[in-house]
Amino acid sequence: MSSAEEVISKGDQLYNDKKREEAEKCFEEGLKQFPNEIEIIWRYTRTLFDAAEEKPNDKNWKQTYFERAFEVINKGLEVAPDHWSSHKWWAICSSSLGDFQSTTDKIKNAFKIKEHSLRAAELKPDDATTQHMLGRWCYSVASIGWLDRKLASTLFATPPESSYEEAIGYFLKAAELQPSFPRNAVFLGDSYSQIKKYSDAKEWYTKALKMEPESQTDELALSDAKKKLSKL
Repeated sequence: MSSAEEVISKGDQLYNDKKREEAEKCFEEGLKQFPNEIEIIWRYTRTLFDAAEEKPNDKNWKQTYFERAFEVINKGLEVAPDHWSSHKWWAICSSSLGDFQSTTDKIKNAFKIKEHSLRAAELKPDDATTQHMLGRWCYSVASIGWLDRKLASTLFATPPESSYEEAIGYFLKAAELQPSFPRNAVFLGDSYSQIKKYSDAKEWYTKALKMEPESQTDELALSDAKKKLSKL
């Protein structure tokens, strides 16, 4: 029987070697041996999330993997409520499931997603993905249309509020922590476009297109950025 440390070491090596499926199986088997080990739980969640991103246009595939990832990280939140990864991956998975939920459910989850993202940032302030998640939250809320805002006001005394400027602050922090982060750079371009700072948008789209995509979802984002850049 392997120790938890051996499972983590082997799985990390496979993951770093871009052998995602093998890493997934390694952490899945490890979790059977060590069901309460958060270091295995969050790594397994990550491989499931990455699997979902391998087929960005296949909704059933994505939903299956996002739901499984969410199920796993919920266990992580139970056994390690004060670990940064529990909150980070809960927020990421919950946000990703928003694509398969009603507008009402998405609005209801908005506060929880921000709460867990802020807690993750508090526990690990140098994590670029968490800063990016907070930027995405702000961007999404700033982008809510009039009808959705009206719905939000019926669900909460104080509906979620944010701005593109607030989103930019988080995205810039993520860029500082992880300069080569394609989707973060694209979101910076999008955010600057929304506030009509087109020279800044052009700069970030250009930067994004010089970065190497890490997933099929990254490739789609960069393709979209290329189209947007051509219109500036």
